[in-house]
Amino acid sequence: LNTPNIRDTVTVLQKAITSHGNTDHAALANALEILRTTDLRAHVPHIMQATLVLQGDHDALTPEPAGRWLAEHLHRAQYVMMPHAAHAPFLSHRQSFLHELNLFLPE
Repeated sequence: LNTPNIRDTVTVLQKAITSHGNTDHAALANALEILRTTDLRAHVPHIMQATLVLQGDHDALTPEPAGRWLAEHLHRAQYVMMPHAAHAPFLSHRQSFLHELNLFLPE
């Protein structure tokens, strides 16, 4: 949403989705139901893995407070807000995403 190359990003997503055959709508509905009804927040403080929480400032699916909450409750998290990106910055802002990822990853 509101990104300069939204059409390119949607095209990449559509190709990725259709490359694995037809969409199983029942499976998708079941997965969305799991997302709607499952709350794993109590488990977050037990995660010790270093984590990069990277979020786009135009993300319509994950509100900014959710990303910040996650980063604040993980023991070893780094939070990055990516300007002009939506929910899939690894597709829409590939170079910026890779830059942030390379800064995060140990050599």
